Amino acid sequence: MTLRSLLLALLALGLASRAIASGDIDAIKQDAKAFGAQLLPGVQAGATTAPTAERLPGYQAGPYPESSYQDSPDVMGAMGQAQVSSHPGAATVHSSMALRPQFETADIEAAIAGGMAVSADPGIYVTGYSGEQGDCRPLPPGGDIGATYEQTCNSGMRVEEGARACPITLEHDIRTRHRYECSHDPVRNQVDDCALFDGHTSCSLTGSRPGACLVEGRFGCVEPGELILEMQCPALVPGATLLSSTATYHGSTRNESACAGLAANAACSAPTEVCTDSAPQTRTIEGLSITQDCWGWVRTYGCAAFTPDSDCGPLEELGCTFRREACLSEGAPCSMWERVYACPIPDAPQQTTQYICDADVVCMDGSCETITREPNTEFKDAAVALQAMGQVGKELDPENLTLFGGERLTCAKTIFGAINCCVPRGLPLIGGCDAEDRLLKERRENGLCHYVGTYCSARTLGVCTKKREAHCCFASKLSRILQVEGRRQLGLPWADPKEETCAGLTIDQFAQLDLSQMDFSEVYAEFTEAARLPDNLATIDQMKQRITQYYEAAQ
Repeated sequence: MTLRSLLLALLALGLASRAIASGDIDAIKQDAKAFGAQLLPGVQAGATTAPTAERLPGYQAGPYPESSYQDSPDVMGAMGQAQVSSHPGAATVHSSMALRPQFETADIEAAIAGGMAVSADPGIYVTGYSGEQGDCRPLPPGGDIGATYEQTCNSGMRVEEGARACPITLEHDIRTRHRYECSHDPVRNQVDDCALFDGHTSCSLTGSRPGACLVEGRFGCVEPGELILEMQCPALVPGATLLSSTATYHGSTRNESACAGLAANAACSAPTEVCTDSAPQTRTIEGLSITQDCWGWVRTYGCAAFTPDSDCGPLEELGCTFRREACLSEGAPCSMWERVYACPIPDAPQQTTQYICDADVVCMDGSCETITREPNTEFKDAAVALQAMGQVGKELDPENLTLFGGERLTCAKTIFGAINCCVPRGLPLIGGCDAEDRLLKERRENGLCHYVGTYCSARTLGVCTKKREAHCCFASKLSRILQVEGRRQLGLPWADPKEETCAGLTIDQFAQLDLSQMDFSEVYAEFTEAARLPDNLATIDQMKQRITQYYEAAQ
């Protein structure tokens, strides 16, 4: 305490003694409260401000020149006298003597006399003193007030798959040839006139034979007539005399024209095909016997229909607040958005009983004053900081020299489907979830996990239909907050959700952290509530119990 503060205290004490003697109790109370309030900021600042070189007048780094006096102590006196008029330190001493507050001698003597009188017989001035401690009552169970966690939902195109079928048939290449005869002298040769076949370009000449002879000689026909031509046509020739028809088989081909539309549809894929016509295997087609293992098929496609949908409504009903979104689909425009909300943590029962206490009452000569204890807002911060340092020893990885490492856990969800193993906290898993899903759910309920991100695990036609959420889970809430807040301070982002391993902070990284700038509000309730306990000793005992129970529960 400085001389000025000491004199002020003595002066106040002297004034108080005179006020007590005069019976002005109310004035005493007001003076005491005002004096205490005046001193409190300075005391708190002095107790919480770290000492620095700048706060020490004349400080310099390294050895001072005066260290040379160790070898020549006789020179110190002469050098000191020479510096009286020029050295800043000496000037500071002289100027402080000239500028220090001045008090009247009578006031100082009265203050000293009053203080000595109180010190000699304090009982005279506290006659009639009595007191009563306030009652303490247990608090009802409470949860994390104002704390949130991140929960995801999706908004985009719902993919609904349906089956569409088309028939496939066989087409047989059976070629029939119709045989005709004609002549350019049809009357004499008694056959069809070849003019009937003019314009039938598909008909072909396949042979000929002699027609009726015009002049017969002794040794045969001297002058032959017009030839009789053999014509074969793939189709019947109107007006011509059909002599015979012959069919030949040249193979069978599948007719898939009915499936062309589905095959070209980008929303249809993965066709399956089954034979629907296989008996009998040998059949007569246009008079020919043809054998096939299958005569007809049905091809079925899985075709998708796209409709807009969202499952974010329940989160908004829970009071969650939208934070950000990311695209889960490939290409543009985005067909599936991952939306991240900040959701309030559901109420959870307290692990220990909390108390709230009435203020103590102090009476003096029949006049009573209620003493209200103001909670120390820095106490919980100091408690958390101490526990953080305690966790360093428990969570040090000696092989990698890292702290507060976590475990990577994931959960699966069918987007807009029935299987959802990533439900909000407080809601149960329904079914179809594996052991990792259930473990993550349990740890999320205890507030041990941090959401890293989501990646798509299955797509249909470019639209994400299944996803996995990646979380880093830690040994305690405090470890999680140190990781999350520490990464924020260091500018150290989380890796891609597919790659994040939840590695701990290095010792060098932890040494750079400023714990006073971290938000530990979520774990304050684990150590102490903003409730007034019976007395300071009881507060310390309660704190020890809560901290012990907290870490026993986290193991």
